[in-house]
Amino acid sequence: MDVSPTRNWCALCRQSVAAWDFAPRFGTRPLCPNCGSLPRHRLLAESLGHLEPVISTASTVIQLGPSPPVTRHLVDLVGHGRYLGLDLGLEDRHVDLLGDLTSLPLRDNSVDALIIVHVLEHIPDDAAAMTEISRVIGDRGVAVLQVPYRADRPTDEDPAAPRGDRVRRFGQADHVRWYGIDFAARLRSAGLQVSEFVADSEFEPATAASRGLSGQLWFATGVGSDPNNWRQQIETLTRRRGTLTRRPIKIDHARRLVDTEQEVRYLRRRLLSEHGQARRRDGDMRALREQLDRRDAELAAARLHLRAQRRQLKKTKRHASDVQKELNAVRSSRSYRVGHTALQPVRRLRHMISNLVGHSG
Repeated sequence: MDVSPTRNWCALCRQSVAAWDFAPRFGTRPLCPNCGSLPRHRLLAESLGHLEPVISTASTVIQLGPSPPVTRHLVDLVGHGRYLGLDLGLEDRHVDLLGDLTSLPLRDNSVDALIIVHVLEHIPDDAAAMTEISRVIGDRGVAVLQVPYRADRPTDEDPAAPRGDRVRRFGQADHVRWYGIDFAARLRSAGLQVSEFVADSEFEPATAASRGLSGQLWFATGVGSDPNNWRQQIETLTRRRGTLTRRPIKIDHARRLVDTEQEVRYLRRRLLSEHGQARRRDGDMRALREQLDRRDAELAAARLHLRAQRRQLKKTKRHASDVQKELNAVRSSRSYRVGHTALQPVRRLRHMISNLVGHSG
């Protein structure tokens, strides 16, 4: 597909843009009104999109800290069966793997393409992270990296800086550095070959402006491969008479079958995972039902006990009423009145004797 360099176009959502949006928090960086992408996202999409003939043959593509627009773009390029999202798990992101970039749960030389977009500035020990990148991509893979970058000064970093200082120095409270001109040297010290790809120098000014492109990214490969090959692939595919050209890909039936089988395996793994979660939820539901049944049984027993106590109370009240009636009948009888009257002299005599005894004492 040929796209005119004067026509606004977002490579991430693949839609025409009438006019770029601008938000105060992003300064002069244009936002796509369709997908909300920033220049760095579109630069990544341009580079990966024009490397489609290469990326589409990769067996394993891993994105760290996935963001939905970039994820959709990668899945469109490589298919579900070969794309994996990896994150630390502190945010509510749907990923395939949980892991830390300083200690990746991956074998040596197991990744063909590693996409790391604005992750390293969050990691206190970025040297350990770069060493892990070198380990997992080995000699055949490539890492595509983007970081906050200033080309006019060295890296400014302080993992121990308080929150207010981080916002002032690094732009965000969760950033621990702002990379500078020594970024490529840091990658090389971890055993990586590095090539920088800068939008302003790789694209014609009119093309960069109409595509909303700015910033830079880095291709990092193992010692046994040349990152400039990736850069040259982009130059070959993008510099076509001032236009951006996307070559159509011809995929034979066997390749389509392999892709389909891989996607089926991926969906099967997801289905098994969802089934396992559903079984765990069913188990939790059964336990709650059993607990509720026990509570219902206890409540029923308590109700029976309360009924029995009420019946006993009624019997006691009836018995007390009967005794009271008998006592009233006795008090009202003539013999009771006579006996009560006859005892009065005796009571007076007892009272007199007790008084005499008290005085003599």
